[in-house]
Amino acid sequence: RYLDSAASDHMNYDLSNLSLHQPYQGSDHITVGNDNTIPILHTGKGLLPTPHHTFKLNKVLHTPITSNLVSVHKLTKDNQCTIAFDDSSFVIQDKHTKGILHKGLNSHGLYHFHAPSKPA
Repeated sequence: RYLDSAASDHMNYDLSNLSLHQPYQGSDHITVGNDNTIPILHTGKGLLPTPHHTFKLNKVLHTPITSNLVSVHKLTKDNQCTIAFDDSSFVIQDKHTKGILHKGLNSHGLYHFHAPSKPA
């Protein structure tokens, strides 16, 4: 899973990672960086557990994209948290208590959200 500050929604390629889901009935597609479009297959909700906190993921789009993307905007909004980035890492904090909820590292320019393997 990668934190993505440009993603408007969470995206997940494995439907089994969503706790609640339904087939997508709309006509929208996702436009990726090279201007190609990919379909939205389902929408749903998920959880992103970490050793010290479980994050809610609302409005997750199930797509055939090959990586799971976590929208920074949606994550902070749905979980009342803040995220600070630097050149080598990131830290997620509770918006009100400032307690640290999760830390991660930058690898090859990507902020990888390492967490236990299920669900997304």
